[in-house]
Amino acid sequence: MGDNEDLMKVGAEAFFKPFSNLVEKLAGPFAKELGLTFGDAARVYRYSRALKLLQKVDRITADAGFEPSAVRPKVLLPILNHASVEDDEDMHDRWAALLANASNPNRKFEIRPSFPEILTQISSKEATLLDSIQQHVDKNLAKNHPDVPKASNWAYLVDVGTWKTLLRLYANLRLSQLPTSVLLDFERHGKSPEATADYSDFRIAIDNLIRLGLLREDQTKSHPRPLVHITALGYDFVLACRSPTSVTRCADLP
Repeated sequence: MGDNEDLMKVGAEAFFKPFSNLVEKLAGPFAKELGLTFGDAARVYRYSRALKLLQKVDRITADAGFEPSAVRPKVLLPILNHASVEDDEDMHDRWAALLANASNPNRKFEIRPSFPEILTQISSKEATLLDSIQQHVDKNLAKNHPDVPKASNWAYLVDVGTWKTLLRLYANLRLSQLPTSVLLDFERHGKSPEATADYSDFRIAIDNLIRLGLLREDQTKSHPRPLVHITALGYDFVLACRSPTSVTRCADLP
């Protein structure tokens, strides 16, 4: 018999018993706390996370003062699927905000089908960094370009600086293990194991945000190093994953 037939015949508990130790290691604390079979525990975990998602969406829409409308299945189903296995509470909040914004009939930007897929591919650190970059762009649009609206198609007017500027922002947001002063003193600390780990995490975060089309680097004749910009996609993605009533963690760029 195939695995599915075996499972139906002997039941999930007996079927998974030879792998009970492995299941506990893979499933972590929730498997031990629930004391259920692997299949049941997974379902209960997913249901509990989905329920919490809906509770958050209900609170977000109520606080924002709008009645949620129907969400397209190609947006709704990926959100429900991925959010039900999200174990990072900060990222779970972003899934709730994304669903709430998708249900807002008065939203000013489109919730694209690519947004759920992008959200599955970024870490909490990367999301926090991108949030702060978007806020920097909004702040400088209002300050230096008061004649244009704060919108994704004008984000190109504001550069974020070089990778060193982003490294300072990354450290100021406390996304690194080491303080800003240590990370920026590359000549002195650059080859230490701790600094190497921080630099690697930072570089991978930036590479991933660029890979996903949320940031881009532009080489200019006036500057020896490429300047970083948030893309129109990155700008709207941040707004889509931000609760309309929330205040995100931000650090000033120089």
